Amino acid sequence: MTTYTVEGDLDDVYGFVEARGWADGLPVVPPTAERVATMLSSFSPGGSAGVVPPGYREATNEVLAANAVMAGCAPPMFPVVRAAVEAMLQPRFNLAGVQATTHPVSPFLVVHGLVADRVGVGSGPGALGPGVGASSSIGRALRLILMNVGAARPGSGDQATHGSPAKFAYCMAENVEASPWPEFHTTKGFAPGDDAVTVLAGEAPHNVHDHQSSTGVRFANIVADVMRAQGHVSWIMSRGNDFGVVLGPEHAGMLARDGWSRHDVQMYLYHRSCRPVRDVMWGGNWTGRDWPAWMEGLAEDPESLVPPVRHPDEVCVFVTGGPGKHSFLVPAFGNSSAVTWPVADRD
Repeated sequence: MTTYTVEGDLDDVYGFVEARGWADGLPVVPPTAERVATMLSSFSPGGSAGVVPPGYREATNEVLAANAVMAGCAPPMFPVVRAAVEAMLQPRFNLAGVQATTHPVSPFLVVHGLVADRVGVGSGPGALGPGVGASSSIGRALRLILMNVGAARPGSGDQATHGSPAKFAYCMAENVEASPWPEFHTTKGFAPGDDAVTVLAGEAPHNVHDHQSSTGVRFANIVADVMRAQGHVSWIMSRGNDFGVVLGPEHAGMLARDGWSRHDVQMYLYHRSCRPVRDVMWGGNWTGRDWPAWMEGLAEDPESLVPPVRHPDEVCVFVTGGPGKHSFLVPAFGNSSAVTWPVADRD
């Protein structure tokens, strides 16, 4: 990694970084050699997570650490940042498409296991921020890496028509104590205490407001109705198409009291969010699609019912937040599959 010498105060450092396009529009922490070395801890500087599209530059540990420093991360957060980068570089996530699309998509990061508490990732009231330092810093580090290593800057690499506030920082953990179900990563083969991350390519949060339901089925129908709306890219169903469903603890508790498991929620929303093919055709998201084999024939019948995801397990259900009868949805990119990946504390 190239070393630069900048004389002056923090304003001069920021001016130097900003002039080279290395910032996200906000002030940064100077990535001094000492700070970068401390951030690396037990990771070797030359180790690499791979190359980051669309610029396809090498994501060495040293470069990742420098971006984590600039974002304000503390050293214990670095293993989470690195794991998230590794997860995004898995082929099924399709980071090249996520980075370069005109769609306002951003990697949505969920941190699992004991590491979430250890570093302070938000899981209760206001989990996505503001005011939640670890969520903001880790999420921001990923964005700086996507810009500086992946060369995805607005209008150059990143072709998003409008962009999104989720592109600044999009990170949370699950509220384990308030959830009626085990953490999401246990559905992917991890043990409850395992440290892991899930990355899902999605839009900014879409609130689901329901203060009236007293039964799980009524609430689930409202969620399904929001999922089945026209206009989101989930109806493309190309390579993969996960849909994030983030339940507030009160809504999740109501479902659990009625006997619903996470799997029940996934199955119900999968079936209840279906629309006739004719509706989806009218919504403008139909041509040039790579439909799964089980849909062959169905996609040609305007009256066939099709879901906004391929399989029930692509409805990714998390429980996060504090008091209040609110949940939110994360409509997906339509050409990416969510990845759950282990967090390691060394190379």
